[in-house]
Amino acid sequence: MFRPGQAGGGRVCLLITHHSRIDSIQNILRDVDWSTLIFFMSAFVLIGALEKTGVLSAASSVLAVILGRNIALGAVMLMLMVGLLSSLVPNIPLVVAMVPLLKEYVVNVGLATSDILEPGFSGSLPVVVLPLFYAMMFGAMLGGNGTLVGASSNIVAAGIAEQHGKRISFQTFLHYGDPIASIQLTVSAIYVLLRFFLGQLKMA
Repeated sequence: MFRPGQAGGGRVCLLITHHSRIDSIQNILRDVDWSTLIFFMSAFVLIGALEKTGVLSAASSVLAVILGRNIALGAVMLMLMVGLLSSLVPNIPLVVAMVPLLKEYVVNVGLATSDILEPGFSGSLPVVVLPLFYAMMFGAMLGGNGTLVGASSNIVAAGIAEQHGKRISFQTFLHYGDPIASIQLTVSAIYVLLRFFLGQLKMA
Protein backbone atom coordinates (compact mmCIF):
# COMPACT_ATOMS: atom_id res chain seq x y z
CA MET A 1 0.00 0.00 0.00
CA PHE A 2 1.16 3.55 -0.71
CA ARG A 3 2.03 5.66 2.31
CA PRO A 4 2.27 9.48 2.64
CA GLY A 5 6.07 9.29 2.74
CA GLN A 6 6.15 7.40 -0.55
CA ALA A 7 3.83 9.92 -2.19
CA GLY A 8 6.01 12.76 -0.90
CA GLY A 9 9.09 11.04 -2.30
CA GLY A 10 7.42 10.78 -5.68
CA ARG A 11 6.63 14.50 -5.67
CA VAL A 12 10.23 15.35 -4.77
CA CYS A 13 11.52 13.17 -7.64
CA LEU A 14 9.17 14.88 -10.10
CA LEU A 15 10.27 18.29 -8.82
CA ILE A 16 13.97 17.43 -9.21
CA THR A 17 13.38 16.02 -12.68
CA HIS A 18 11.49 19.17 -13.72
CA HIS A 19 14.11 21.60 -12.44
CA SER A 20 17.07 19.62 -13.77
CA ARG A 21 15.33 19.27 -17.16
CA ILE A 22 16.15 15.55 -17.34
CA ASP A 23 12.75 15.00 -18.89
CA SER A 24 9.39 16.72 -19.02
CA ILE A 25 6.65 15.90 -16.51
CA GLN A 26 4.33 15.07 -19.43
CA ASN A 27 6.72 12.42 -20.76
CA ILE A 28 7.17 10.88 -17.31
CA LEU A 29 3.42 10.69 -16.66
CA ARG A 30 2.88 9.28 -20.15
CA ASP A 31 5.32 6.44 -19.40
CA VAL A 32 3.57 5.46 -16.15
CA ASP A 33 1.73 2.14 -16.44
CA TRP A 34 -1.65 3.54 -15.35
CA SER A 35 -3.58 0.35 -16.08
CA THR A 36 -1.43 -1.61 -13.61
CA LEU A 37 -1.78 1.08 -10.93
CA ILE A 38 -5.56 1.20 -11.35
CA PHE A 39 -5.69 -2.60 -11.12
CA PHE A 40 -3.83 -2.53 -7.80
CA MET A 41 -5.98 0.29 -6.43
CA SER A 42 -9.13 -1.61 -7.35
CA ALA A 43 -7.85 -4.76 -5.63
CA PHE A 44 -7.14 -2.85 -2.40
CA VAL A 45 -10.58 -1.19 -2.55
CA LEU A 46 -12.20 -4.62 -2.95
CA ILE A 47 -10.33 -6.09 0.03
CA GLY A 48 -11.13 -3.03 2.14
CA ALA A 49 -14.83 -3.36 1.26
CA LEU A 50 -14.86 -7.03 2.27
CA GLU A 51 -13.35 -6.11 5.63
CA LYS A 52 -15.67 -3.16 6.30
CA THR A 53 -18.82 -5.08 5.35
CA GLY A 54 -17.98 -7.92 7.73
CA VAL A 55 -17.37 -10.57 5.07
CA LEU A 56 -13.90 -11.37 6.42
CA SER A 57 -15.23 -11.59 9.97
CA ALA A 58 -17.95 -14.01 8.83
CA ALA A 59 -15.32 -16.07 7.00
CA SER A 60 -13.28 -16.37 10.20
CA SER A 61 -16.36 -17.70 12.01
CA VAL A 62 -16.88 -20.29 9.26
CA LEU A 63 -13.24 -21.37 9.63
CA ALA A 64 -13.76 -21.78 13.38
CA VAL A 65 -16.76 -24.07 12.77
CA ILE A 66 -15.05 -26.17 10.09
CA LEU A 67 -11.58 -26.50 11.59
CA GLY A 68 -12.07 -26.02 15.31
CA ARG A 69 -8.62 -26.33 16.90
CA ASN A 70 -7.18 -28.69 14.29
CA ILE A 71 -4.17 -26.57 13.36
CA ALA A 72 -2.54 -29.23 11.15
CA LEU A 73 -5.63 -29.61 8.98
CA GLY A 74 -6.13 -25.86 9.06
CA ALA A 75 -2.60 -25.18 7.84
CA VAL A 76 -2.95 -27.52 4.84
CA MET A 77 -6.43 -26.29 3.91
CA LEU A 78 -5.38 -22.69 4.37
CA MET A 79 -2.35 -23.07 2.12
CA LEU A 80 -4.43 -24.62 -0.65
CA MET A 81 -7.27 -22.11 -0.28
CA VAL A 82 -5.00 -19.06 -0.14
CA GLY A 83 -2.89 -20.48 -2.97
CA LEU A 84 -6.00 -20.71 -5.14
CA LEU A 85 -7.18 -17.23 -4.16
CA SER A 86 -3.72 -15.82 -4.78
CA SER A 87 -3.90 -17.01 -8.38
CA LEU A 88 -6.95 -14.75 -8.82
CA VAL A 89 -6.19 -11.84 -6.48
CA PRO A 90 -2.81 -10.06 -6.20
CA ASN A 91 -0.96 -11.48 -3.22
CA ILE A 92 -0.26 -8.20 -1.40
CA PRO A 93 -3.91 -7.17 -0.84
CA LEU A 94 -4.75 -10.82 -0.18
CA VAL A 95 -2.26 -11.00 2.70
CA VAL A 96 -3.59 -7.68 4.01
CA ALA A 97 -7.04 -9.30 4.18
CA MET A 98 -5.94 -12.69 5.50
CA VAL A 99 -3.99 -11.43 8.54
CA PRO A 100 -7.04 -9.98 10.39
CA LEU A 101 -9.13 -12.98 9.28
CA LEU A 102 -6.65 -15.42 10.81
CA LYS A 103 -6.36 -13.35 13.97
CA GLU A 104 -10.14 -13.44 14.42
CA TYR A 105 -10.15 -17.19 13.81
CA VAL A 106 -7.56 -17.97 16.49
CA VAL A 107 -9.45 -15.73 18.94
CA ASN A 108 -12.77 -17.42 18.10
CA VAL A 109 -11.37 -20.90 18.83
CA GLY A 110 -9.68 -19.75 22.04
CA LEU A 111 -6.07 -20.11 20.93
CA ALA A 112 -5.26 -16.43 21.53
CA THR A 113 -6.61 -13.52 23.52
CA SER A 114 -8.59 -10.73 21.91
CA ASP A 115 -5.79 -8.19 22.40
CA ILE A 116 -4.18 -9.43 19.14
CA LEU A 117 -7.09 -7.80 17.30
CA GLU A 118 -6.07 -4.33 18.48
CA PRO A 119 -4.65 -2.17 15.64
CA GLY A 120 -1.58 -1.29 17.69
CA PHE A 121 -0.82 -4.85 18.82
CA SER A 122 2.94 -5.42 18.86
CA GLY A 123 3.24 -8.59 20.91
CA SER A 124 3.97 -12.15 19.80
CA LEU A 125 1.41 -14.62 18.54
CA PRO A 126 1.06 -17.94 20.41
CA VAL A 127 3.48 -20.52 19.03
CA VAL A 128 0.67 -23.01 18.45
CA VAL A 129 -0.93 -20.82 15.75
CA LEU A 130 2.28 -20.08 13.82
CA PRO A 131 1.69 -22.92 11.29
CA LEU A 132 -1.43 -21.09 10.10
CA PHE A 133 0.49 -17.92 9.38
CA TYR A 134 3.33 -19.82 7.71
CA ALA A 135 0.77 -21.61 5.53
CA MET A 136 -0.95 -18.35 4.68
CA MET A 137 2.31 -16.71 3.62
CA PHE A 138 3.43 -19.70 1.54
CA GLY A 139 0.02 -19.93 -0.12
CA ALA A 140 -0.16 -16.23 -0.92
CA MET A 141 3.36 -15.91 -2.26
CA LEU A 142 3.63 -19.19 -4.19
CA GLY A 143 0.04 -19.46 -5.42
CA GLY A 144 0.54 -16.11 -7.12
CA ASN A 145 3.04 -17.73 -9.47
CA GLY A 146 0.25 -19.66 -11.15
CA THR A 147 -1.43 -16.86 -13.09
CA LEU A 148 -0.60 -13.53 -14.63
CA VAL A 149 -2.70 -11.57 -12.11
CA GLY A 150 -1.61 -13.57 -9.06
CA ALA A 151 1.47 -11.55 -8.09
CA SER A 152 2.37 -7.89 -8.26
CA SER A 153 5.64 -8.69 -10.01
CA ASN A 154 3.79 -10.67 -12.70
CA ILE A 155 1.51 -7.74 -13.49
CA VAL A 156 4.31 -5.18 -13.51
CA ALA A 157 6.53 -7.39 -15.70
CA ALA A 158 3.68 -8.02 -18.13
CA GLY A 159 2.98 -4.29 -18.32
CA ILE A 160 6.64 -3.50 -19.08
CA ALA A 161 6.77 -6.29 -21.67
CA GLU A 162 3.66 -4.94 -23.40
CA GLN A 163 5.15 -1.46 -23.52
CA HIS A 164 8.03 -2.99 -25.48
CA GLY A 165 5.77 -4.86 -27.89
CA LYS A 166 6.00 -8.29 -26.21
CA ARG A 167 2.51 -9.10 -24.96
CA ILE A 168 2.19 -11.99 -22.48
CA SER A 169 -1.31 -13.44 -22.56
CA PHE A 170 -3.08 -14.87 -19.53
CA GLN A 171 -3.21 -18.31 -21.18
CA THR A 172 0.49 -18.35 -22.03
CA PHE A 173 1.46 -17.46 -18.47
CA LEU A 174 -0.99 -20.03 -17.05
CA HIS A 175 0.52 -22.79 -19.21
CA TYR A 176 3.93 -22.36 -17.55
CA GLY A 177 2.98 -20.90 -14.17
CA ASP A 178 0.25 -23.28 -12.99
CA PRO A 179 2.38 -26.48 -12.86
CA ILE A 180 5.21 -24.62 -11.11
CA ALA A 181 2.86 -23.11 -8.50
CA SER A 182 1.26 -26.53 -7.86
CA ILE A 183 4.65 -28.15 -7.20
CA GLN A 184 5.74 -25.27 -4.97
CA LEU A 185 2.56 -25.43 -2.87
CA THR A 186 2.84 -29.21 -2.47
CA VAL A 187 6.45 -28.98 -1.31
CA SER A 188 5.58 -26.11 1.06
CA ALA A 189 2.67 -28.05 2.59
CA ILE A 190 5.01 -30.99 3.28
CA TYR A 191 7.56 -28.62 4.81
CA VAL A 192 5.00 -27.02 7.15
CA LEU A 193 3.74 -30.42 8.29
CA LEU A 194 7.26 -31.69 8.95
CA ARG A 195 8.43 -28.43 10.52
CA PHE A 196 5.59 -28.10 13.02
CA PHE A 197 3.92 -31.49 13.41
CA LEU A 198 6.64 -34.14 12.98
CA GLY A 199 7.23 -34.25 16.74
CA GLN A 200 3.51 -34.82 17.41
CA LEU A 201 3.44 -37.69 14.91
CA LYS A 202 6.42 -39.35 16.61
CA MET A 203 4.76 -39.04 20.03
CA ALA A 204 1.56 -40.54 18.67
